[in-house]
Amino acid sequence: MSDSLVFDAYSRYYDLLYQDKDYEGEVEYIDSLLQAYGVTGCELMEFGSGTGKHGRLLAEKGYNIIGIELSDSMVQKAQKTDGFTCQQGDIRTISLGRSFDTVLALFHVVSYQTTNADIQAMFQRAAEHLQVGGLFVFDVWYSSAVYNLKPEIRVKRMTSTLSFVIRFTRISGFKL
Repeated sequence: MSDSLVFDAYSRYYDLLYQDKDYEGEVEYIDSLLQAYGVTGCELMEFGSGTGKHGRLLAEKGYNIIGIELSDSMVQKAQKTDGFTCQQGDIRTISLGRSFDTVLALFHVVSYQTTNADIQAMFQRAAEHLQVGGLFVFDVWYSSAVYNLKPEIRVKRMTSTLSFVIRFTRISGFKL
């Protein structure tokens, strides 16, 4: 199954699975980070924008964001607002022909790049879309924490008017 199809299937449950995620707190942090590093413009590109929650919240703070999302289903679910648009595209190959003050890749988008070539291509696309002195802001899974996780099983139950989802996660730490 292609990456796009996997995320298209995932899109049906995405917002339900992450309804308790602190998007507001993350956007506050990103906003303070951009201010601390002197980002004076407000043109942002977001890799892997999902259903657009980060983008919409950043738009409310006055930023103009173009989200790039692999899954067409996620793009269709993204609620565009003044200052936020979202389009289908592959962050490894996208070329918009313009530059931005900042490129964002939040919620571990970098960690979903599964080969060195994918990571290099994504970083190259970010560099091509950044203005001189622009920032590329991204997060990744913290490998030390992953390596030292104690084995456990987590169960999360989520309900919406249309769905009831039970997610079982088996976490097993490992040592190299």
